[in-house]
Amino acid sequence: MTGDVTRVGGLLCYVTPDGELAVCDTGRDGQTIVAARDLAPGATPLPSGGESVLCFDRAYALRLCPLAGDGATGAAARVWIEDTSSLGGKPATPLVLVGGNVYVGWSGWGLVSLGGRM
Repeated sequence: MTGDVTRVGGLLCYVTPDGELAVCDTGRDGQTIVAARDLAPGATPLPSGGESVLCFDRAYALRLCPLAGDGATGAAARVWIEDTSSLGGKPATPLVLVGGNVYVGWSGWGLVSLGGRM
């Protein structure tokens, strides 16, 4: 684990050092699956309602990752914000959801709002 753990219902989610979104069922079986790949190591998943989390990928695009996967290939993560290159730098804090808006501390910028309302 390289970042913080996020709880979504009975699931614990974190990004591994290899950039995989690991989802552990805290229920009776405790099974862990890989729900997405190629994420930024150290990224903290942000619960986005329902059965998905927002997380940065290795290019700092923001992806909506479903918490279901087949354990081998992982489920496809949908791009929510593809290009953050105009900001330069990289995320410096975990994502924060306030009033339906997503915020993050960004190196060289401070606190920025990403995209529209969720």
